[in-house]
Amino acid sequence: MRQDDVINYEVDRSIEHVQHRLGQVERLSAAVVVNYRSEMNEEGEWIEVALTDNEVAQIERLVRQAMGFSQLRGDEVEVVNSPFTRSVEETAEVEWWKDPTILSMAAKAGRYLLVALAILLLYLLILRPLIKRYTQSPVMAAATPSGMLAASVGDDDEESEETPDESDETYAKPKRRRKTLSL
Repeated sequence: MRQDDVINYEVDRSIEHVQHRLGQVERLSAAVVVNYRSEMNEEGEWIEVALTDNEVAQIERLVRQAMGFSQLRGDEVEVVNSPFTRSVEETAEVEWWKDPTILSMAAKAGRYLLVALAILLLYLLILRPLIKRYTQSPVMAAATPSGMLAASVGDDDEESEETPDESDETYAKPKRRRKTLSL
């Protein structure tokens, strides 16, 4: 049996590759401006009061925790208490018919009313006459007393002939003349 062993007495070396994340934060600075606190005085009016030093220190500690403050990186935090300016916009009173909210509401209501009117006209002018036409029962010829059937032919609106008796009157009542067929 033959055994070949290679023993190498070289010095081992260790190579370490360190790869940092992209966008590593080198230094972080933050500034925070806090508005005054509103309190009611003895007269019942709201006044702006500055925060105490303890309240400002508490806010600074909260900001440090939120941003991940590190003294080794050289991070900086500044908290300032200052009154904010409030812009008072004087709005002119707009008449109710010029108010944009009322105009938009009226436009929406107008659309619905226009659709309802179109549906009503469709029903009254088209559907109702068609329904009446197709649902009316047909008129049967009336039977005469002698047992014969009688049917009328022609328009009912034809002008009637005047009889000599009615010519004396100032207003002649028109009579309808019907033609009857005997079967």
